[in-house]
Amino acid sequence: MTALLVMAECGPGIGLGHVMRTLAVAEAARDAGWDATLVSPELPPNVEARLKAAGIRRAAPGAPLPSADAMLVDGYGFAPPLLADWRGHTGCLAVMDDNGEHRGTPVDLVINPNPHAGPALYDGWTGPEFRLGSAYAPLRKEFRTSAAAVPPEARRILVTLGGSDPLQLTGHIINSLQDIEDRLEITAVLGGMAAEPEMRPEGRHAVTLLRDVADMSALMRRAGMAISAAGSSLWELAHLGVPTIALTVAENQVAAAKAAADQGMLLLATRETVARETRRLLGDDARRGALAAAGRQLVDGRGAERIMEAIAGFRRS
Repeated sequence: MTALLVMAECGPGIGLGHVMRTLAVAEAARDAGWDATLVSPELPPNVEARLKAAGIRRAAPGAPLPSADAMLVDGYGFAPPLLADWRGHTGCLAVMDDNGEHRGTPVDLVINPNPHAGPALYDGWTGPEFRLGSAYAPLRKEFRTSAAAVPPEARRILVTLGGSDPLQLTGHIINSLQDIEDRLEITAVLGGMAAEPEMRPEGRHAVTLLRDVADMSALMRRAGMAISAAGSSLWELAHLGVPTIALTVAENQVAAAKAAADQGMLLLATRETVARETRRLLGDDARRGALAAAGRQLVDGRGAERIMEAIAGFRRS
């Protein structure tokens, strides 16, 4: 059987973004009849369960690598000599890139699924093939569905700050939303690596805290709007047509988030302005509708499939 080997970084300071977007590609590989193995540190139980359900094996870093016809690497800590060695043992070495971090490294295929990705970002880098832009945003199977037939009420707000919430923004956001007059239903999702948020003991809004959620797509479909870290969750929310306010929690998210805002698929905020932007969006049906429409147009849900087509079709000259 043709085999794909995925190498993904994760951890409390990194989060789960690299793992979750490569998991989507591994699912597409399985759908195409490939074997798939993910090499990563130990993962939260719900992610391990997803791997098992999809028939994707996980191997620990440092263990002997299984043979593979292609490799997909996602993370910034893989040094060029290591990539060169891996390239010598596989037919196609693909790398997920965000801002040109892997420029000049010995790879065959560069995939950048962010909305700011274009040829200018890689000007002068010859050798690899490039697959750039939101058409390559990889979504897991659970998200590759249409949006809700009836848009949920705007006051149902989903707060999701990634697998580790490294800046511990969840509690701050919930506390800041307590000053909004409209009665809100707030659902906050804590990733498996996130600390417990510090919240006011009482507030005017209903708040539900969930950790290590098994079906994130169901929560997104019920949300009238979302407040999200500017990671891979943005593309899931966009595809499902959820109007979203985004906060950058890492420097490598800034360019992509700004481009997404410029293209009309989200609003940008900071920890100081998130409550103000939420209040404005709650009262603007037209703006919420425009954000939802732009997101669905930019992210059609076929990114993982396109990535696998590029990997399967690559032939090194």
